[in-house]
Amino acid sequence: MQLRSGERLHRAPQLHPQLGFTRGTQTMPFPVENLPRIFDWHLLGGLGWLALVVGASITYRKSRGKTIYPLRPEGAIFHEGWTSGYSNRDLLTKMWGARNCLMVSVLKDELIIQPHFPFNLMFLPEVCDLDYRISRANIRSIKPSRFFYFWKIITIDFVDSQGKDHSMSLALRKRDDFLRVMGITDAL
Repeated sequence: MQLRSGERLHRAPQLHPQLGFTRGTQTMPFPVENLPRIFDWHLLGGLGWLALVVGASITYRKSRGKTIYPLRPEGAIFHEGWTSGYSNRDLLTKMWGARNCLMVSVLKDELIIQPHFPFNLMFLPEVCDLDYRISRANIRSIKPSRFFYFWKIITIDFVDSQGKDHSMSLALRKRDDFLRVMGITDAL
């Protein structure tokens, strides 16, 4: 085929067998025209996985008798919300502790430590070891201490309902009130 002067041969884009879409000398991994559609599918896939994990964690919490929207318990002698703490189970739970998202309540015969909503979803309390209802009879010790001299920490050693030993550290703003309610008089 011969071209007249000034005439160009128009070639349709071709698919490269391994690299994808080819246009002239530039090779693209996928057609640029499909970018919005590909983005939509990735977004929908990510949101779908998120909804699946949240739904599974809600089902798990309901099956274990745990609340989704924790409120101040009736008859609480002491209650503090939006406080910090961490489990002393291992180094990972110490680093992944809760920062201003725990709720601590003391009833006549039990201590409740649980995360606020939405921090109690997606299995975060189970992974970080932060959700407990502890009988006051199962509390072995409560030790007030300091961390970096200025953070006042309370370390609670206790036995859970399965007989396993646990330890949690809490950074309460009303620390002296908590210790008074728990019957500890020699605070730092």
